[in-house]
Amino acid sequence: MLLTQFLLTTFLASQCASQLVPGTLQICDYWVRLGRVNEHPECAPVTQPPTFPTTFVPPTLAICIANAALVQCTSDAVSCPVSRTVCTQSNNNRCCQGTNP
Repeated sequence: MLLTQFLLTTFLASQCASQLVPGTLQICDYWVRLGRVNEHPECAPVTQPPTFPTTFVPPTLAICIANAALVQCTSDAVSCPVSRTVCTQSNNNRCCQGTNP
């Protein structure tokens, strides 16, 4: 135990000088080699902050064209915020039902 304290004290005293000498042992490397790195949170690996997915904004569909028959219409306020109705035309395109001003 006394030898460990002596080595630690000597190591800590030389830590400032070791910043200038390439290839010298750093403090966290010391704890890793002793197998006690878990006792030192300052030596925990640096982690990137979590990235959150960006908010998905669905593309707004175009207004239905007049020359294609509407096959089916359903309520969808997300895809068609103005008319709140999305339709499938006979040509299989999806579009927003037009609104009268």
